[in-house]
Amino acid sequence: RNVFLHGKKIRIRVRHGELPKASFPSAFFDVITFWHVLEHVRGPIPYIRECRRILKPGGVLIIEVPNIGSTSARWFRCNWLGLDLPRHLYHFTPASLQYLLEKEHFFIRKIQYFSLEHSIPSLLFSMVKHMTGAEESMLESIKKQSTFSAGKKLYTLLLALLLLPVAAVLAV
Repeated sequence: RNVFLHGKKIRIRVRHGELPKASFPSAFFDVITFWHVLEHVRGPIPYIRECRRILKPGGVLIIEVPNIGSTSARWFRCNWLGLDLPRHLYHFTPASLQYLLEKEHFFIRKIQYFSLEHSIPSLLFSMVKHMTGAEESMLESIKKQSTFSAGKKLYTLLLALLLLPVAAVLAV
């Protein structure tokens, strides 16, 4: 693929498919990131093992997943956005993810619980879904094929705007 970086055209190789089947050389990467990936794969262990193999010595694996042990998961239960069934096949607590990584010989440098990109919207959407009692989430209601009426969409949007400052404070 051709990509433009700072106005210059560069060529990058893109592979599509599952990481364990990608056949990267051993010790190939300095950094691997899984931003909301592990909860979607049919088995996280082969992915973690493959990361161990293809990371260079001293390489870094960065993982972000929803925290099913979080306060918001306990508050909102089946209305918690991070549950996202059936798309999320696995759910992790910090302890379960740490156990998985340490079992595969990774050393944990840092655990962080706040993500600017995900923490506030997740809490906000969970609050709205909980308060409206809607079967579909706020995210789904925004889509064109939503079963929400125009009035329900407007109500949901206004509720979200009112709850946004509360969600921001609670998430932080």
